[in-house]
Amino acid sequence: MTKEVLASDIAQVQWAQVAAFVKIVSEIKNVASPVFTNNFCHFLAPRIFPFIDNAAMGNPFSSYEAYYQTAQSQWVKTPEYRRYELTTIFAQETSNSLAPDYPVKCKIIELCLIGRHQGEKPLYRNRI
Repeated sequence: MTKEVLASDIAQVQWAQVAAFVKIVSEIKNVASPVFTNNFCHFLAPRIFPFIDNAAMGNPFSSYEAYYQTAQSQWVKTPEYRRYELTTIFAQETSNSLAPDYPVKCKIIELCLIGRHQGEKPLYRNRI
């Protein structure tokens, strides 16, 4: 990945720009789940790679590419006014106490994907 890509976020970075890096990461621990690959990538570039959580999202994604493209399209397809509303609410709810480079877009994407899954089935059902 180039410095320009690393300075961007999920809204601007296309899969083709990060695919080779993600492939190398996925080969470190060759497992079917995209979670390890995601955790590694998110740790290195949190503004580009939103976090994935199997328990919270139900992990309907067959590959990290599928998750990345779904996450990115969710942000890009959301009307700009709604993205602004979500970003404003997020800032208010966190008391505007986030670091300047906090990956807000990725966090909003994560929360929305988790929320959609939770609407289908509660996270801790049958665990209590």
